[in-house]
Amino acid sequence: YWSYYRPLTNVEEAEYHAKKLVGTNFASIYSEVMFRKTLKNEDYYSTEYIQLYLDAAKSTGESVWLRNAAIISARNGDLSSALAFKPTHFKSKDLPVFWALLEYDSERFVESLETLNQCPNSSEVILLKSNNLLKLNEISSAYDLWADEIKNEKIQIPFEIYYNASKFALSENDYNSTHEYLISMVEKYPYSEK
Repeated sequence: YWSYYRPLTNVEEAEYHAKKLVGTNFASIYSEVMFRKTLKNEDYYSTEYIQLYLDAAKSTGESVWLRNAAIISARNGDLSSALAFKPTHFKSKDLPVFWALLEYDSERFVESLETLNQCPNSSEVILLKSNNLLKLNEISSAYDLWADEIKNEKIQIPFEIYYNASKFALSENDYNSTHEYLISMVEKYPYSEK
């Protein structure tokens, strides 16, 4: 089908013909015509584009299109609808973090943790994991996560992890650990304004 529509220089004519494919397995052709027709970047955030993104995801198998649909829903304050587009598996390693953030913002902390377990560790992932644990009142688990990351130093440890670990250690009267975390924090972030 696309071999017929691609050479059409009149986008309006291509849209007219491709619109007949909406609701079929070839609906993504209509999506592509509409994407090519789009003149302003803000149009890509229109709720009218949600179905176009869903059709593109269905035909390509690329979950990035689902993320685009979710962004529109989330941008309009509808996090439940946004999460309804979450794929069952991810092709891109950055996508799970996006969905975990949506789950966190929706106060679905357990689901967010499960999604984050599909991600390679990074400072963003560790912070979000620990925030989820704190929201679930799993303070000791969050501390264990911070302490493990500080000890292993496999990633660039953010300021907040040192700070949070030192506060927890202090609350447990573990002055040695408090001191070590604060010294490490100051050594790594000597000019931090936080």
